[in-house]
Amino acid sequence: MNPFRGIFHYLNDEFNNQNVASSFDAKIQQIKKASFQNIKRCTIVSPSKWMLQEVVNSNVFPNFFKIEIPNAIDFDLFKIQDKVLLKKKYAINADEFVILFVSESIDIKRKGFDLLLESLSFMKNKKTTILMIGKGDVPEITGFKIISLGEINSNVEMAACFALADVFVLPSREDNLPNVMLESFACGTPIVGFKIGGVAEHTVRNVTGVLANDLTGFALSQAIIELQNSVNEYHKETIRAYAKNNFGLKKQADSYYKVYHSFLG
Repeated sequence: MNPFRGIFHYLNDEFNNQNVASSFDAKIQQIKKASFQNIKRCTIVSPSKWMLQEVVNSNVFPNFFKIEIPNAIDFDLFKIQDKVLLKKKYAINADEFVILFVSESIDIKRKGFDLLLESLSFMKNKKTTILMIGKGDVPEITGFKIISLGEINSNVEMAACFALADVFVLPSREDNLPNVMLESFACGTPIVGFKIGGVAEHTVRNVTGVLANDLTGFALSQAIIELQNSVNEYHKETIRAYAKNNFGLKKQADSYYKVYHSFLG
């Protein structure tokens, strides 16, 4: 949100720093708004409908054309793979339910690892494995098998993790249209998340995943349990087809072509 806010990228950061930065933040917002008035022709592109509405509400770009163009991903790289073979590679039994969590660091509060941790206290399934990707020390979680892979820089390995998971849990408190969600869909894996940003726009019950009713660990646990109990209703090919229809490279390119063509015209 930085282009139309002040010095911060997320609203919670702005709220949490009001005591030390509110006046400076407001001044930067004013400078930005005044500067944009000098631009005669411009188009604002947002990856999600949510962000597009936030742009409109900000009134920073009143005279700019605004359009939603979702991100695109590589479907040759992120694809459906043999789940049983991949689980075997990571020493996971075929009948274990695998929950995947991905973050640059588990210490980033916005990514919601603490909410996932809280949710596990309401879950009793002993055949559940938590597969974690991200920097940070993983706490011991009683009753669950934890596999922490740390930081991963290989897209091939990331694709394998998405493909072997039974659900990708995305407990972000704030997010736009996270690429990890699109990559999970491309690999045929449903998600569980909160009703925020582009996550809410593309999480469709019995198609691509389940949304928690509110932003709490308990609500997250109920959504995970719901998906686990109905996992056979989620079909890998259907999830991937949804991703292809919405996040293909050609669709993105065609959309940008129209934007640039309108300028040339």
